[in-house]
Amino acid sequence: MNNLLDFKNFIALFEQENYPQYRWDQFLTYYFSLELNELPNWQDLTTWPKDMREKFAKKIDLNNIIRSKIKSAENNRSHKALLTLQDGKLVESVLMSYKDHNTVCVSSQIGCPLNCQFCATGKAGFERNLKVVEIIEQFQYWLVQVNNKNIKVENPNTYNLVFMGMGEPFLNWTNVKDAIYLFNHYYNISFRRITVSTAGLIKGIKEFANEDWPVNLAISLNAGSNRVRNILMPINESNPLNKLWSAIRYYFKRNNRKVFLEYILIDEFNDSLEEISEVVAKIKQISPKLLHLNLIPYNPVKGKPWSTVKPKQLQRIIKYLENEHIHFTVRDSLGADVNAACGQLKHNELYE
Repeated sequence: MNNLLDFKNFIALFEQENYPQYRWDQFLTYYFSLELNELPNWQDLTTWPKDMREKFAKKIDLNNIIRSKIKSAENNRSHKALLTLQDGKLVESVLMSYKDHNTVCVSSQIGCPLNCQFCATGKAGFERNLKVVEIIEQFQYWLVQVNNKNIKVENPNTYNLVFMGMGEPFLNWTNVKDAIYLFNHYYNISFRRITVSTAGLIKGIKEFANEDWPVNLAISLNAGSNRVRNILMPINESNPLNKLWSAIRYYFKRNNRKVFLEYILIDEFNDSLEEISEVVAKIKQISPKLLHLNLIPYNPVKGKPWSTVKPKQLQRIIKYLENEHIHFTVRDSLGADVNAACGQLKHNELYE
């Protein structure tokens, strides 16, 4: 862990040794290859001479994942990995396969300090932030699985990235931002194919709005009133809805880009038309064209008192939103049978 690759330190060390530029280019070509068949390691960097590889191997670890466990959905479209890092910490990542692309859900922290009441990650508590390469390694892990045909996908060449795994991205923003730029520059993943999801940290949303990039923003909303959101998401007490809606307005002043409002539907708690109508009123007031509501039937977490929205109530909500001309999507749950909600696989590993 202490010797884990850090690009800034690596560049400094490389320059101290006065190696030619083409050696650095060879490293980048290898490390960021979409055709990886193994996680990066010095032995496979065959464009470098053996003595050079051995020299750096004594100082820097290229790979931090020491063990992994994959659980795949019955439909084989969703795969969740529990990755064990060198320090023994556990992190989760998910690969979802669609006809024209794949989506990799990456974590930004080990655990999460926000303690959202519907989330298994919050139940486990917060351990630490992930380093830049630990974020990148999650993507590399899935590349290896796909390239070795351990996992079959319809389109192995197109990837979306969503920062919707364990943790709050804006609480590890420096590392998340650096990782996004690396994904874009070296893996050629378009900014438009990358989404950052936040629990609604006002400061983070404003900093994100000031970035000169078309990365997508998603906000975990889950309620129309402070009363309900305070219970579900304790962060709402310091980042209440009036300030959150103001931050969204600020975002739209800086960007003419859609914002996704994530709304997890919990039976007889936040799924009433009265609660939804408060969200609808704000959408109409701020931007009916640029605010898109994603409805997500709750994925039950063991030990939590919540259950998913009933089908009849979901249909009532859908009809209501259609009548109000709100842009919305009912998100397809690809991973309920693999505990794909954040933190579930780790929780099962530790406590069952």
